[in-house]
Amino acid sequence: MSTFVVRLNHSSDQCPRANTKVRERVQSMGAQIPQIADKAGVKVVIGPLVLASEHESVVVVEADRVEAVDDFVTQAGLTHWNVVRVSLAQPLADAVAGLSSVPPPLYCRVHARARSGSAAGRRALRSSSMTPRRACSSASR
Repeated sequence: MSTFVVRLNHSSDQCPRANTKVRERVQSMGAQIPQIADKAGVKVVIGPLVLASEHESVVVVEADRVEAVDDFVTQAGLTHWNVVRVSLAQPLADAVAGLSSVPPPLYCRVHARARSGSAAGRRALRSSSMTPRRACSSASR
């Protein structure tokens, strides 16, 4: 089962605090979230959490497929007044373990600064006494 972070963002005019129709929908739908999630094959792990002053909500869910998460947000009607972003999430330990299989960077920080023509980039290259290519290969080790 995969973990997904669902971020819901709405404008101030669509906020349940300011819009009576949205407020009624939230009040009637709120208690049904667990059943809607269950029906879609989604387990709510954390949330929904409301970040009221930011007009945003966050829900952490688990599902076998991202399509199940999409079904959940659609059936709950969350897309009616929110922009919804669903992101695959993983524990930090898994992300760090996967770094060894990621190709090396195209250029490193020193090289990027040098390419921008900044004085800091030129100084970094001079002080390293390496070409950008060698600076990158040694910096990524």
